[in-house]
Amino acid sequence: MFFVLLQLEIFVIMANLSILNKEQKQIVAGLYSPDEEVVVDTLYRIREVGGEYCIAPMIEVFFTTPFANVRTEIGRVFLDLKSKKVSKQILESLAGYMEHELIGEFITNLWQSSVVFDDVVPFVEKFVVADEMLALDCLSLVENNLGNITEDSLARSREIVRSNYQSFDGMKKQ
Repeated sequence: MFFVLLQLEIFVIMANLSILNKEQKQIVAGLYSPDEEVVVDTLYRIREVGGEYCIAPMIEVFFTTPFANVRTEIGRVFLDLKSKKVSKQILESLAGYMEHELIGEFITNLWQSSVVFDDVVPFVEKFVVADEMLALDCLSLVENNLGNITEDSLARSREIVRSNYQSFDGMKKQ
């Protein structure tokens, strides 16, 4: 399943490349370089001129790179995000990585960012199965967005918590 989602994500990214200008294509290509220094330099460039077209490729690189420094720099880019339009794109791109071992690190970056989420269901679902540390990060992200959550997301989130409440212990139960 993960492999199919990853292939679909790559297909979508490649299809979207056709609408990018030359500079944007170069930036995306730089993200996929096997040279750590090139990727980090590209991330610095994204912090200067990046746009929404960088979100999905950065998320993919975050979860696939062997370089911890690259993950740190991607996290810094997400900390700087101010756009309210990117939350849907982030959720779509994260869908294939919610079970990845690095999801906690990425969620930590998100709750520390200024990204506004009106749908927090994926984070509530992760809260249910997460260890206490990741559950706290998920809860913090949800709490930061309480004023932004749609009624539908709130209703679905409540139902998820209610249906799993009996399995909670410790911090989760509180």
